[in-house]
Amino acid sequence: MSDCMPPSPEDFKKTLDRIKRGLATVEDADLIRRYVAEMEEVINYYASCLADARELLRLERASSDRYQRALNEALNSGSGAYIP
Repeated sequence: MSDCMPPSPEDFKKTLDRIKRGLATVEDADLIRRYVAEMEEVINYYASCLADARELLRLERASSDRYQRALNEALNSGSGAYIP
């Protein structure tokens, strides 16, 4: 396994098995740290994507609400106003 690549899930599982058997090494501890850091980075990325998606949905809903209010006002007033 290359040090520049994140540890694979298989390497992580093998390392956990060695730790459970009491055979952990400094390299095993480093692998665990790198794996956890990689997972934290992935989780933070997806959390950011979810926050962005929530904001887009909020803006879309606000826009939709404005159009619905304008449509309701036009229909209720009988003015025949143009709704873009």
